[in-house]
Amino acid sequence: MKTEKLGRRDGRQPMLLYIAPEIARALKVRAAELDTHAYLLVEEMLREKLLSTGKAEQQ
Repeated sequence: MKTEKLGRRDGRQPMLLYIAPEIARALKVRAAELDTHAYLLVEEMLREKLLSTGKAEQQ
């Protein structure tokens, strides 16, 4: 039986988050305004927040 690894070649891992509908809408709108993907905005915001508080290491 073949074992499949989760994730992508670039090392990103899938994660399911439940967020309030108004935040999801705002995220989608902002991503469209910036012509980017919502996941990229989320990753950038989380990285900035986590690294600015010193609670995560930069990879």
